[in-house]
Amino acid sequence: MKANGTLQTLADDKKSMRPSTCVEAVNFYYGETFKEDIKKINNLSKTDETKPIIKAGIELFEYAQEIQRNDFPKIAKMIDDGKTAEEVDLAARHLDNTKGVELDKKYKKVMDLLLPYADKHGVEYKKI
Repeated sequence: MKANGTLQTLADDKKSMRPSTCVEAVNFYYGETFKEDIKKINNLSKTDETKPIIKAGIELFEYAQEIQRNDFPKIAKMIDDGKTAEEVDLAARHLDNTKGVELDKKYKKVMDLLLPYADKHGVEYKKI
């Protein structure tokens, strides 16, 4: 989108869009992605049975939020700075192979706690 000039973010008037850098776009589209989710998880009813699930969920979402706030903009800045596609791809692969692996572990931990709880309490869900 940057290459063809269609990359945009919300303008100051909050009613229209304006051209943007990759860093601005990443911050605009991803900066607060998990904020409401974290609030909702924190507001769940806490019992001895749900506390570990809630704790693991908060850890997962906070970690994902940290990646989006800190690591995504670094890669976006590489694009803004004109780094080669190979350099950007390498940085993205490195992120996936490090923090992405950790994120997957945190996700698995949540699911390993959450799905048995859902089954025990008759909560319907779909695995995708």
